[in-house]
Amino acid sequence: MSEERYPAFGKIPRHRRSITITEKIDGSNGLIFIEQHPEILDEYHIRAGGRNRWLAPGKETDNHGFAQWVETNKATLAQDLGPGHHYGEWWGNGINRGYGLARGDKRFSLFNVTRWFETQFLTPSLGHVPAMSGNIPWEKAETSIEEALVHLREVGSWAAHGYMNPEGIIIFKHSNNTLSKITLERDDEYKDKKTSKV
Repeated sequence: MSEERYPAFGKIPRHRRSITITEKIDGSNGLIFIEQHPEILDEYHIRAGGRNRWLAPGKETDNHGFAQWVETNKATLAQDLGPGHHYGEWWGNGINRGYGLARGDKRFSLFNVTRWFETQFLTPSLGHVPAMSGNIPWEKAETSIEEALVHLREVGSWAAHGYMNPEGIIIFKHSNNTLSKITLERDDEYKDKKTSKV
């Protein structure tokens, strides 16, 4: 019998740990992949992706101009972000809610607020999703979640000030790096109607 690596059961993270609340932006999921050239230090390979596929500039293979934006700004994106997979939301004029932005005004907001919170980016239209409350102790989590939802209903979007139809919030749990969402409308509905409730 061959020696097989034992399939250890992973550690279970603590439930009562801190959270961060960010605004959920209604756009289109985007990925910027940056890979450093193995031999040339200052040269990078950059690709744009959507939720399920790689994108290329052009009407048929782009996602609301995201791949073209990445191509146009690849030099500063490499400086701003460095090597890795960088996920975020591509949003603005002509994409889902549009957020009342002017014609052609589209933005890419990175999801990893903890990493990018104080960064000043060189790339135009690059930022991060708005952090509504950061590193909240578990004891204040429910109150903070309700306050964030009330703020969005009464004051509007943090991402686009004055826009009064925001989508909702994302809750990031620090202990196990998981995300969950709450939407302001139809939060109890399942997006895929074929999926049965579990």
